[in-house]
Amino acid sequence: MKYDREYTPEFITELKTNEIFVFGSNIRGMHGGGAARIANKKFGAEWGVGEGLTGQCYALPTMEGGVDYIAEKVRRFLECAKTHPEMKFYVTKIACGIAGFTVAEIGPLFSDAIMLENVILPKEFVEEIEKFTEWMNDFQVTDYTGRTSQITTYNGEKEYLENAEKNNEKRTFNIVNLEDDKLVGTVGLESINWIERSAVLGIFIGDNDFRSNGYGTEAIKLLLEYGFRYINLHSIRLDLLSVNERR
Repeated sequence: MKYDREYTPEFITELKTNEIFVFGSNIRGMHGGGAARIANKKFGAEWGVGEGLTGQCYALPTMEGGVDYIAEKVRRFLECAKTHPEMKFYVTKIACGIAGFTVAEIGPLFSDAIMLENVILPKEFVEEIEKFTEWMNDFQVTDYTGRTSQITTYNGEKEYLENAEKNNEKRTFNIVNLEDDKLVGTVGLESINWIERSAVLGIFIGDNDFRSNGYGTEAIKLLLEYGFRYINLHSIRLDLLSVNERR
């Protein structure tokens, strides 16, 4: 399913009766800055309510943990949205301001919202969610990853990424351009053998504008440091297809 509805406006100044302002909060409900301040001052978010429906808003905690913590809070929000189809939820770019996370980290957490017509997402989040599907159907990418024979759908890629996250034999990381937080590819360790302390390195730069510009080299260096220094691997190998001219 493809996202085919409106995007969350950059600035929300008013809401209709059935519309809900979804903002990043802290669990104590101290709405003193950013979108939280707007929620409190304009749309009735109650001071002291850090999660859930409050006033004409939904408070989604982002300040107390990492991406995994926020992912659970997003899951709970989406469950709420499912049980209130009569409401329209406008999701702001939660966690991408004061909380300090990137769009590349937070956007994909809302992948299940694609199928919820009453959840409106920022354009940047949608682009991150749909980006992997686009890349996995680009021959310039799949010719080097061995997936050219496959047709990738949104749901198929979503399932693949969710399974990868749960797989203890994989460690996958996003490659992000630090200047604008743009997601440009992924790098990771696969087939991790915890007994032999070995793994296979995998990488691709999906965005053509960022290929052959050193992003892959830097990402590999960081991943090797992570593998050898932090999870105590003894060997990491990189398998290449014969068609790969960048080897």
